[in-house]
This record gives sequence, structure tokens and C-alpha cells, in this order.
Amino acid sequence: MNKKPKIVVNLSVYNSFKNLNKIISDINNSKLNIIKIIIIDNNSENSIKQKLAIIKKIKYLSKIKLKLIINNQNYGFGGSQKILFSLLKNEKFDYLLNLGTSGRYNVKSVLNDVKKNIVSRKDYYLFSRFLMKNSTLKYSKLRVLFNKLFIKITKIITKTYFSDPGQSTYIIKKKIIKKFKKLRINNLTNGSHFPHFFNIKIFKLNLNYDEIPIYWKEGNVKSHLKPISYVFIFLISLFKFSLNQNFFIEKNNKFRFKEYNF
Repeated sequence: MNKKPKIVVNLSVYNSFKNLNKIISDINNSKLNIIKIIIIDNNSENSIKQKLAIIKKIKYLSKIKLKLIINNQNYGFGGSQKILFSLLKNEKFDYLLNLGTSGRYNVKSVLNDVKKNIVSRKDYYLFSRFLMKNSTLKYSKLRVLFNKLFIKITKIITKTYFSDPGQSTYIIKKKIIKKFKKLRINNLTNGSHFPHFFNIKIFKLNLNYDEIPIYWKEGNVKSHLKPISYVFIFLISLFKFSLNQNFFIEKNNKFRFKEYNF
């Protein structure tokens, strides 16, 4: 009988500490073999004292090991992901489950989908907003339109075919994370474009993957994405990729953070 795979969960936080109690409660009740939760705070506005108090209260009700990382400054989503990957080098696990905390989807439903799909033991599972027509009924129609346009452009220029390459909710095997140095993941942007470029790189590995539908909504944490500059950088980056299979190189990869274990 196969043992349940060991899972490390990452929770990316930016001004969304208010959602952690419910999310971690869902994780505790998921019946998945989750051995550790890593919370990476990208310099939220709460004081360190407030952040520690929230996590201590959560830990009181949780049997799972918790690690809190507080970035010294806002390193962007990509920066936080790179910090995560560096922390995982010495961890013993089978899969990483990457979750958001901004309230844009039902974490309990995602965990149920993880439980159903992970038995197939694929290398990579990407949650997609665009596998089903009704998945984005509670999401901005304008954002849906732009996302679908970005996806079409991505398919044409990069010849990658994830249905939602800008998505950051995923499950990935540890053996794939070990290939990140070869993929030059640290060269990718620290900013909000990271998931899109990350998934293009992942697709090029010809992995055994699957996509899982996810229901998307606006959430209760304001997006800090700047639409005009995002689109411009996105298009220029894809054009560069079409020329040499690489994006612009990120030079700022020296991250400082505080680490707390509970």
C-alpha cells in the first residue's frame, strides 16, 4: 500500500494575515499528509509583534509545524518564491503545494482537489481559472478578457499550452524543484510576472502534468498590480523569449528576511 505523499504548503502573504486563521484551519482538516506550512510575508503593513501574535494563536490550534518568514522589504511575488525554493533545499518532502491568501478562491475546495488528484503522482499540477466557463463568474470581466488575451499571445510566441500560465496555485514534485538551477529560475523577475514566466519554463521541461479547475473571484485584499506597466513588460519579455528562449535577467537576488519556527 502506497504511503500518502509528504506535502509542504507555502502560503504567500501580503496584507492578508486576516485570512490565515481560516486557511490554516482548512489545511488542518484536509486529511492530507502535510508536514509543514511555510508562511512567507512580503513585508505586510502589520507590525512584527502583530504578525507573531497572529501566528502564535494559529499554532495553538495546529499540530502542523509552522515556519514564518518576514521579508525585510517587499521583494515581489517572484522574490518570495525564490526565498521559498532556497528554504526547501534541506526539507524532506514529496510535493510542494503553493497557495495564495488573498481570498480569491476557496482553499478548502482546492485542498479537496489536491486530495483527489495527487494520487496520480504527476510531476506538476496547475490550477486553472479557464478550464471551465463558469470558473470566473465572480471575477472582473475586464481582467478575464486581458488574461485570455495574454494566454493566446503566450501560446503563439512561446508554444506553451497551459490554459492558465499566469496562475500561481500549483503542486510540484521535489525532484522538479531540484531542476530549478538548470532552468535558471533565479534569473526570472522578482515581480508579479513571475508565475507566467515560471510556468513557461516549467512547460518546456515536458513534464507529466495535469490541470485542475479553480473557481476565481475578486478576493478581499487589494491587488497592487499596475496594469499599464504590467502589459508593457509582459509583451517585451515574451518578445525577448521568442528570440533566445530567455527572459530579462533579474539582478537583485540578495534577500534579507527574519525566520521564526513554531
